[in-house]
Amino acid sequence: MSTGQPFGKVEHAYFTGTTSVVANGGATIKNVLPRQYTGAYLNYLDVVGAGAPIYLENANSPRDGLNFPTTTVECDGGNPVAVQVIRLTDTKYIVFSNETNAKIEASVVNTNGTTPTAVQSTAGTHEKVINNADSDSWRATSVGTAGTHFAVIWKDGAVDQYVHAIMGSVGSDDAITLGAEKTLYSTGSTEVAGQGYGICEPRAGVLFFAFEDDQNDLAGLAAPYSGVTIGTLGSILEINADTSTEISCCPAGNNEVFVLYADSDTYMKARVATVSATGVIGTWGTEKTIGSNVAATEMECVYSGMAGLIVIGFIDASSDLSVQALTSATTTLTAGTAVVVEAGTHTDTGICMRDSTRGFVKFDDGTTGRIISFLLSGTGNRTVTMDASVDNFAETATAGGGTHGMVYGGDNKVFIAYEDASNTTDMLLGTYFENRIIDVRSASASIAYTGKVTPNFSRKETLAKI
Repeated sequence: MSTGQPFGKVEHAYFTGTTSVVANGGATIKNVLPRQYTGAYLNYLDVVGAGAPIYLENANSPRDGLNFPTTTVECDGGNPVAVQVIRLTDTKYIVFSNETNAKIEASVVNTNGTTPTAVQSTAGTHEKVINNADSDSWRATSVGTAGTHFAVIWKDGAVDQYVHAIMGSVGSDDAITLGAEKTLYSTGSTEVAGQGYGICEPRAGVLFFAFEDDQNDLAGLAAPYSGVTIGTLGSILEINADTSTEISCCPAGNNEVFVLYADSDTYMKARVATVSATGVIGTWGTEKTIGSNVAATEMECVYSGMAGLIVIGFIDASSDLSVQALTSATTTLTAGTAVVVEAGTHTDTGICMRDSTRGFVKFDDGTTGRIISFLLSGTGNRTVTMDASVDNFAETATAGGGTHGMVYGGDNKVFIAYEDASNTTDMLLGTYFENRIIDVRSASASIAYTGKVTPNFSRKETLAKI
């Protein structure tokens, strides 16, 4: 095969090397890099010169992954306790961070290709202080479909100990405008580890909030919103009468909200409830103890986009990183089997979905920041299959705080923000690819070949290193 020889009438496909095969033996180099490959196809190689026909069979497991630039971009020079990123559009994000016992800041970030750039301007315009007090329990979310609005929940740990929320929007000039602050709970609240609290939009136009009340019970509250104004609050409804060590929430589809938590017995648990258009929370479904995941930490849940299907990433009692899928049917939860992504000591988890059945989970293994893809299939799509290989996004250990620091950005991009080893908030953008493992076999004796492949691909693909 000559390097660079194109396939006939297949865009973005080319030879990049040569190889030889033996009878019924695989090729030494077996790499195919399609862009959006799904399914397995049989493709034939027409041999030019002596030798029997050779075929390539895309029959092995897919190798999804991400290519990252070798350098990161600094977003904030502070020393954050926690970092979160939300997606507004494919090219616009907000990176939130807070320092120990300090304010929450929001920075607008634009992307061009694979380079994220924090918008630099007068302080208070594109980099906005959400609050000016101790806020070690907080969380943010994007809201609506316009790609401009967001909401934040936090506990004021310095002044009144109350739970507050605020909405904001990003204009065409990338300036952040905040609405009026809303007090959600005014009896005093309890700090929760990590970012602590939960916030999401379980149905269009309605926000849901999860936090610890003054009795150390896990509570939920919902309210409609309009623009950057949070409307009349619904009634607070207890989720769990126990102290929560972790809280995360996300939509569950069908106008339901999913809340993930661990309480004093350290088991990971979840509940689902419906939420009305006026912010009324229905009766919570039966509490689901999720397997035997004792002492789970760094829990994050994400809605798959398929009604009733939720995916969670967490660190188990052995410090192993795991992924698990659950389904909700009229607020009743069914859990799939938890799959250990990688054994060993892990921190700084994050999870996001590329589409309704494919997603990514990131983590720190103590040496590097890493990311791996997974596939959902089987009954209810609750079977999790991890990819065969892991990619690095940071060549040094991350410093923590980035449990919610990853989102899928659309256009085959993943945006990650995290605290690096020098304690600054860094960010980067990875490009997704699918790498199909192939077999090159011959029914005859060993031959060297040249020629072209006539693929039977249903989408545009790129082949490399056959």
